[in-house]
Amino acid sequence: MSYFCQTSTIDIIPIGFVNVFPDDSGSNGYPGTNYGNACGSSYWIAPDGTFTQMFTTCDEIAEDVQTCQDLGIKILVSLGGASDVSLNSSASAVDFADFLWGAYGPEQDTTETAYPRPFGSTIVDGFDLDIESGSDAYYSDLVTELRVKFATYADKSFYISGAPQCVVPDAHLDSAISNSYFDYVYVDWKGSCNHKD
Repeated sequence: MSYFCQTSTIDIIPIGFVNVFPDDSGSNGYPGTNYGNACGSSYWIAPDGTFTQMFTTCDEIAEDVQTCQDLGIKILVSLGGASDVSLNSSASAVDFADFLWGAYGPEQDTTETAYPRPFGSTIVDGFDLDIESGSDAYYSDLVTELRVKFATYADKSFYISGAPQCVVPDAHLDSAISNSYFDYVYVDWKGSCNHKD
């Protein structure tokens, strides 16, 4: 990632993925991550003893994030991807936002007991919703709660982006885009739909 930050005109990079949501089947009630071959650390164990699918240490990514940010490039954690993800309630969306803020926002617990810190003390610039399956329910609650968290930290600006699919209206993000505030919504080069290509 740091190579692209130093050799291109890219100004925002969404990195994926938080591809397991707490309400997903097999999640054990906690989020999980997949960063491909860029991170393969041990998984975080929650305070209640639950084994999760959330990586604990991704030092190489953390270093690259910091390098990119030092060059003025915004790094967003991408949520979803091709995985079958969903949120089952407004309360679940709020809890998920709290977890994401604890894991990727300003450090709240340096022992990593309450939240894992895959990127250590590095703070990302926000979150990207790349929801490709499931219902569109409660994503506006997720975005709204993330914005509440953003407002508590005055030292940095944070952003929300989204990647709607080609079907209009989008089956997964239409409600969130209509009912909450996104800083960026990606479209294709024709300006009609979809992805970050």
